[in-house]
Amino acid sequence: MSREVINVAVSGGTPGADSNTYVLFDSTVTFAAPNQSNSKSTTLSAHGISRIELTLVNAVAGTLKGYRSVDKGANWDQVGGDIAVPINAATDVNGPYDFLVDSYGDFRISWVNGGSTQTTWRPQISLIRGYHGAAT
Repeated sequence: MSREVINVAVSGGTPGADSNTYVLFDSTVTFAAPNQSNSKSTTLSAHGISRIELTLVNAVAGTLKGYRSVDKGANWDQVGGDIAVPINAATDVNGPYDFLVDSYGDFRISWVNGGSTQTTWRPQISLIRGYHGAAT
């Protein structure tokens, strides 16, 4: 099966001078039914999404967390543990951080900021359809 990569918008804005949690991707938002904020039209599996990859350029270290939902976002369960993301040079890319999601109805990626403003913040999220392969 061929592989298709779909780049999607990153939500959450640029992290500020805090240790807050920022939701970068939430499939219940990305795939929400048009004009119906409380109704979710489809899940990742309905779109054939098997993996989600995140790369980013960041000025402050932080932590990534992945969550799955089996009830369209009413409850979220963390999967895979915390992923520590180091500081990197302004021209270097951290990642890709690869999340195998084909067994989940919905998935969310959160960033826990490291306490300082991200003066450089360039995340990119790609949904991958049609490729299962081993997670790294």
